Amino acid sequence: MLKKLAVLLTLVLIAFGVMMATTGQSFFSVEDSIIIEAPLEQTWDLLAAIGAWSQWWPGVEAARVVPGLRAGARFELILRGVAAPPPTIESLVRHKQLSWIRDGVLGSSTRTGLRLSAHQRGTEVTLSSTIRGPQAFLARLTGRQNFESYHRQVLEAMRDRLVTVDVDGAR
Repeated sequence: MLKKLAVLLTLVLIAFGVMMATTGQSFFSVEDSIIIEAPLEQTWDLLAAIGAWSQWWPGVEAARVVPGLRAGARFELILRGVAAPPPTIESLVRHKQLSWIRDGVLGSSTRTGLRLSAHQRGTEVTLSSTIRGPQAFLARLTGRQNFESYHRQVLEAMRDRLVTVDVDGAR
């Protein structure tokens, strides 16, 4: 019995090693957009107010940037039911872009980004999620619909928050 268990464990370790070697450069990306009937500046202000994300961003329990909103800053992002390492602000271009990166599982890395652009009806907001490494292989197998569904929830929550708040913040 012990010999069979040792053989099984060895086969599992070999399979894991092969998976790590063959999926190390895997790539997965999902991008979704929405047009929000709100000015670009107002949309940016909502996005840049990271401490208030828990009021509208589905799944965000708490968020803050230490010491402040700038590229390279540590980003404390606590998601309901998900234990994840803290991300770092990767890119910040006022009124245009905010993205962050974090370590994923099995040596992978994840990147989340939001791009804003002026649109004749308000602001186009694009949310993208990218994974590199073994986690990307797993996400391609099971995650595209989940990512797309979550993106839609976030974008619609952002839109709903913006169209129900006037310029002074009253509802």
